[in-house]
Amino acid sequence: MIAALAMTLLTASPPAAAFSLDCAYAARGGELEPHGPCARIEDDVPHIDPAHLARMTFEGGLAEVRIGGARTGGGIAYVRRDGRAVSVFILDNGADYFREGLVRGLRHGKLVYYDHALRPVIVTGYDWGYPFDHGRAEVCTGCKEQRLDDEHSTMGGGRWAVIDRKGRVRATARRP
Repeated sequence: MIAALAMTLLTASPPAAAFSLDCAYAARGGELEPHGPCARIEDDVPHIDPAHLARMTFEGGLAEVRIGGARTGGGIAYVRRDGRAVSVFILDNGADYFREGLVRGLRHGKLVYYDHALRPVIVTGYDWGYPFDHGRAEVCTGCKEQRLDDEHSTMGGGRWAVIDRKGRVRATARRP
């Protein structure tokens, strides 16, 4: 009986209070809507309440979830059905797109490229980077966002390089 109780405690979901960040996601067959507290961030990794995972719409094995808000340093993540999740760049008011099988995210403030299984494929020491194009991506250290107008921005300044799919520097790059 003690063993059964211990197993129940080990496999039980954490209490709802453990998931204090508000979320928005598309529930099965629905549109993107707020769903209240459903996430927490630990060691820069999002964790989603299993009860909410069961209600999410998954496409290609992934669901998009918006976590928190401006006050909480909110962001956007991709999550798998098993709960594995990664924070990714925000693009066009949604999650960054996969290009050449990789999506961009930041972990501890540094650029990481993840595959469709949300495994880190290229972990870098760079602050920002463009998506891969023909096996190469421009990356930078010390660059800053520069507003072009009310809706658009670009990255500039800092030191730029071009990396390959193994993260090796292939060339230097120049950006304003």
